[in-house]
Amino acid sequence: MNVAVAGLLAAACARPGPTDSDLVSATLRIDIDGCRLSKVRATGVALKGGWIATVAHSFSGVASYSVVGRDAELVYLDLEKDLALLWGEPPEDDFSITLADDPAVRNARVVSYPTPDDPAQVFPVEVLRLANVTLDGEGRRKALEIVADINPGDSGSPMVNADGELIGIVFATARGADSGWAISVEEVIAALDLANRESITPPTCS
Repeated sequence: MNVAVAGLLAAACARPGPTDSDLVSATLRIDIDGCRLSKVRATGVALKGGWIATVAHSFSGVASYSVVGRDAELVYLDLEKDLALLWGEPPEDDFSITLADDPAVRNARVVSYPTPDDPAQVFPVEVLRLANVTLDGEGRRKALEIVADINPGDSGSPMVNADGELIGIVFATARGADSGWAISVEEVIAALDLANRESITPPTCS
């Protein structure tokens, strides 16, 4: 693990746990103009060092994108793991969420936007299990199965433990059930490590 990623983990011990207001301020709206759809809405989470983590499937074919309230560039994309990372200089009043070192909890919270025009809200979820999963034929990933009412715009929403540390990122809903899936923080840590060493060319409309 490199120094930058280790610093993200160590920062959790340096300050008291965040409030719901802090978590909301670190949850960002992402507007994407897709190749096939006129507009795609996703959610991202602000991490230390100017990083923003979100889902990759929203960027599978993109004409343009913007993070509401800040300038950020897509610098890492893994469609198999369904993880994307953006980077941009954070504003001075930025609050960012630290990474948990263990995603195995029973009770957690998700921060999401109920509609594009409403502020983000924090709601409780139950974590059923941590597993290596393959969904819809995509690549295997470490993921948390959760009991929650997940909507399409919740893709990329942060899921945190009792201390307000990131344990996962919502990426899918289970069909016909009030449950969904979140990418484990372990995958986020691995992606941050790779993003420090690799660069990507985002897929564009042909």
